[in-house]
Amino acid sequence: TQPDSTQATVSAAVSSPSDAFDVPAPNVGLYNLTAGKIIYEKKADEKISPASLAKILTAVTALTYMKSDTVITVGSELDLLPKGSSICLIAKGHKLTLYDLITGMLLASGNDAAYTIGVNVARLVSGSENLSDREALDYFAELMNRIAYMLGCVNSNFKNPDGFDADGQYTTASDVAKIIKYALNYHLFSEAFSAGQVTLTATDQNKERS
Repeated sequence: TQPDSTQATVSAAVSSPSDAFDVPAPNVGLYNLTAGKIIYEKKADEKISPASLAKILTAVTALTYMKSDTVITVGSELDLLPKGSSICLIAKGHKLTLYDLITGMLLASGNDAAYTIGVNVARLVSGSENLSDREALDYFAELMNRIAYMLGCVNSNFKNPDGFDADGQYTTASDVAKIIKYALNYHLFSEAFSAGQVTLTATDQNKERS
């Protein structure tokens, strides 16, 4: 460690935030969400790919329309997962609560959980169990955009629940901050973000699988 260097950095943060927080990332947003203050921004309103940060909005959208203890059955939506997806190892036929699926999606960045959440929430909200998996995912993206707009995210457009790169999908660092600030109203997020490890149990044909 280098105490003198650390002291200099802290002092610089007070006198010159732009110098103290300059990082090589092209887009940066550092915020005190509790106080509602901007600490440092760099191209925070430039449109960029949301990547897995989209999953936070997916969770918020799901919790807006569905109770966290709702039991969901994993289905054929897994066949639509993009190649190279990160997964939380759920499988067709598994039954998990929305809470468990969100936990798997956030902690393991599970695209599989994101797809299962999106399809089932879309069918619930639309009132149509006959929506195809693709139609349901598109419908869920519309729901995501409604929530994002309600939160003041005017420079965002979401196309899928996992954030995988897609034409016309974008957000900004400042919009992501608005989504995260709202998400923290749900205890689930603080629990998930602070958890080092979580063991979930899925049921399949009355047999428990961890």
